[in-house]
Order: sequence, then structure tokens, then C-alpha cells
Amino acid sequence: MPNYVSNIINNTPSASHNIYLTDLINNNIQQLFVPGFQLLMSYGGHRINKRSNVSRAYIWDLYRLGYSASRNRFEYGHFSRFPILSSSIFNDNDNLLGTNKNYFPLYCSSFNDNAGNNIYKPLENFTGLSVNNVPVFGNQNYTANFSFNPLYSTSYNIQADSEYIIYKASVIPLYPIMPASSIPTHKTFGPCFMNSFTISVDGSNSLGDVEIQVSLSGGKSMISPSNLPSYKPFLTNSSTRMLDLEGNILPEYNQTLSSVGLPSLPFRSYYRPINLSDCFFDASQFYAGSVSAAYSNFINTQRNRKNVNFRLVSMSLTVNQNINFEYTMPGGDLLNNGAAPTYFGDKVGPRFASLASREVSGSIKIFSYVNTSIVNKNTTPLTMSFGPLYFYRIKNVDWSNPDVQINPSGGYTHEYKFIAKLGEFTAFFGAGNPIVSEFFIS
Repeated sequence: MPNYVSNIINNTPSASHNIYLTDLINNNIQQLFVPGFQLLMSYGGHRINKRSNVSRAYIWDLYRLGYSASRNRFEYGHFSRFPILSSSIFNDNDNLLGTNKNYFPLYCSSFNDNAGNNIYKPLENFTGLSVNNVPVFGNQNYTANFSFNPLYSTSYNIQADSEYIIYKASVIPLYPIMPASSIPTHKTFGPCFMNSFTISVDGSNSLGDVEIQVSLSGGKSMISPSNLPSYKPFLTNSSTRMLDLEGNILPEYNQTLSSVGLPSLPFRSYYRPINLSDCFFDASQFYAGSVSAAYSNFINTQRNRKNVNFRLVSMSLTVNQNINFEYTMPGGDLLNNGAAPTYFGDKVGPRFASLASREVSGSIKIFSYVNTSIVNKNTTPLTMSFGPLYFYRIKNVDWSNPDVQINPSGGYTHEYKFIAKLGEFTAFFGAGNPIVSEFFIS
């Protein structure tokens, strides 16, 4: 009788791993425009025959950006940012990831990437057969797409930092980020930029959840670090409270866990996805000022308005960026200091990324029992809120004619589509705001 040997492979299922995001410029937007820093990053390069304080191009030198973001640290021949975590098991010791960390978890519902699946072609020869294959340097690029639901937490949203990175990349043109994962054999690359961003909510048949879909593309001068740990949820025996939609503590949750005989709970607080009840819009008024003050004013206005003429059914906001990548000799004098050129090989992808075009558009659908309209002008301000973090203020949008659906049993559905354009607050660098965007950025 043959002997049967049972070999058990101790694999970890994909659901036990994490996707992380890192911000490659660490929130320091102003450094992009300070003389001297452009030696590391060619963001905001001057257009030809233009004054520097009026018009700047959106251009990144991906090799210098990789050098700066990684502090010249290498893995596998690529720049690699060293992860700063709280502890070896990434349980954070109640520090809640802090402000000094650089990789933040994101709970994706799906994640797909491509590090270059078409990098070889047959070498041309006189036989007509594929004698040998050669690499195609122009196909060395990285793409990724993922989706997730923004969360509302009663205490601390553990993915708030990664959500904020996504928010910044949606409002600031060509903002550099990079994904990573805790899967040891899975390597991601960067720097990356958003090709497309869509945030939407649909309550046609239920109280729909807000969903965000992101598509990235970028170079390969950076690689994800080795041995990123899986995030483990917090354990706590402190008071856990649940809030209603108005932010008030529900009476049955205003007690400690020990008082109800529970020694611990597997999460710091309760979570739920942001849904339609958290979403508002205003197509008539522009809310200036700081983000916190403007959002508070906006929410108070919408809740006190008590408009009975219509109800929000769905809305969406989409940002599309057309990005050009330019390939050069993979190396060079990265710091422009006369040092010997560095050669990386043909695996590091494009050297430059530039913004060719960008479009901000979206739609709003309302239901009403009377034939009403929310837009009376071709161009108006627009404020959209998909929860507290995803708060978008646009000074000028152009509205198309509505798509009207009439239900014989009663009621009208109006869907309005819009396209944004630059406002006077963010149109020029010389206007007091160094960031150019269709969105108002305070």
C-alpha cells in the first residue's frame, strides 16, 4: 500500500491581509513651490514664456520624487519608503496610528493591479520566427484600481487617514500617492496618480451606501516595502457608544462595557458605511472659509431648510485626469549637483508624468411629487457632501438640461448633469492660493 503524506500549507487568506496607502509628499503642499525643493520634485514647472506666479505646468520627475519620498532607500533596485509603524504586531498600543506614521490601512471591497503584463515582444529577424524576445521599456508602468466604502465611526475611524489621502488626490491635480499590501509576495509600484475618481450614492431602492472607485496609473521608480504587517483590530474594555444620525448618544449605549457584563469588544467603536442620509447638496450657495466652519454652516443650512418640494435620490462626482508619461534614459543626475549619473536599469518605468487634461463632472437626481427644478441658471455654485470628509465646494459649474421621468402613478424624477470649471479663488497662482483646482481649497 502506498504511503500518503499530507502536506499542509499555512497560507493566509486574502481577507486577512490589508491594503495600505501612503502619501508621497506627507501633507506638505507648500514645499512644492518653495525654491530649492524643485531640485527634488519638478512639480509646478514653469511653462515657456510665462510668469512663474501666474501659470505653472503640472509635471513630476518620478525619479526625483522616488528619491525624496524614500530618502534614497532601495529595495530590489527601486526606491522604497520604509514603513513607520507603532509596534511589530501593528496593534498600535492605543496610539491610533499617530501623525508620524506613513502607511495607512484601507478596507477595500476589491483591488486589482498590473505591474506590466506586456513588457516583451519578439525580436525582428529574417526567419519570420520568434528567435528571441526583447523587453519594451515603454510598457514598464503600473496601474491599479480599487473600490471601498467610506466609514462613519462612533469613536475613531481607523481608515480615516487613507480616506483623507484619497480626498486630497481627488481635489488637487496630479497628487502623488502609492498603494501597498501586507501580502509578502505582492509588490506594488509608484509614484501613482489618479486616472479617475468616482464617488457616488444611490438610494433608488434602499438607503444606499456611498461607494468610491479609484483608478491609478504611474511609474515604477518606487516599490512597496517588504514585510508590511496585517492590521489587527483594537481590543478595549472602555465605554463603547452608538450615535444616532444627529450625533447624539443613544441611551442604551451610554454605559460601560463592564456594567453589562462584557469584558471587551473586538473594535474600538462601531462602524457603518456613509449612506444617503449623510449626503447633501446645495446648487445655489457657495460656502467659503475653512473646511470645518464651511461644513458646519452647510450642514446647519441644509437641515434647517426642510425642503418638502423634493428629495435627493442619487448623486455622483467624477474626476478624470489624462496623464502623459515620458520615458528617458533610466537614470541621470537626480539632484542636479554634478554628481555621477545613476543608472537604474530598464525596470523603473517613465521618468516624467504630466497632466494633459482634467475634467470634473457629475450628476444629481431628485424626486418630487410636483414638477420642480433645483437649477434656474446655466452656471451656479455647487456644494456636495458625501459625509463629513468628502466635502466638495465648486465655485462654478455648468448645468445641462435635466432628464425628466414622469411616473403615471405620481411624481417626477429630475436628473441634472454638470461639468465644473475654475473659479476665481483658485484659477491663478498669483491670487493668494498656490493650488490650482476646480474645487475650493482652504
